[in-house]
Amino acid sequence: MNGARAIVLVVDDDPDLQLLLRSTLQTEGYEVRSATGALSAMDRIREDRPQLVLLDLMMPEVDGWAVLEAHAREFADERDAPRFIVVSAKAADEDRARAVGLGADDYVTKPFDPRALAGVIREVLARTREEAEANRRALLARLAARGAGRAGVGPDQGAPAAEAS
Repeated sequence: MNGARAIVLVVDDDPDLQLLLRSTLQTEGYEVRSATGALSAMDRIREDRPQLVLLDLMMPEVDGWAVLEAHAREFADERDAPRFIVVSAKAADEDRARAVGLGADDYVTKPFDPRALAGVIREVLARTREEAEANRRALLARLAARGAGRAGVGPDQGAPAAEAS
């Protein structure tokens, strides 16, 4: 970020997880904003212009899918559009594929190691837009090869895109 503190928006309806992520991210040097639902998240994205959004999918009223869909419509052509990492208990490959297809840069399943998530955040923010698009295409290809129709996979510390080379 060239010395500037990146703004990270944490979108989750769990106050304990919000607190954990805020503490972890502030320790890593990020400026943290929060939203407890999809509608407030969409407002915060427009107002605060975060560099990164950590997004839960399962929230009351309006879910995180609506945020990704709105992002895909509104920011598709913007070079400074926020990056997204989905942080969800949904571990099925079809959920990963849908999220990445809607523009998520990575996918981390709950429960997760906060230090591992911090590493995924650093990786995502370090990627250029072209690298991010290539990473999404590679992730979608790996998910398709694994058989995206399976019932699910076990929890991990990041989507295949975050696996060590």
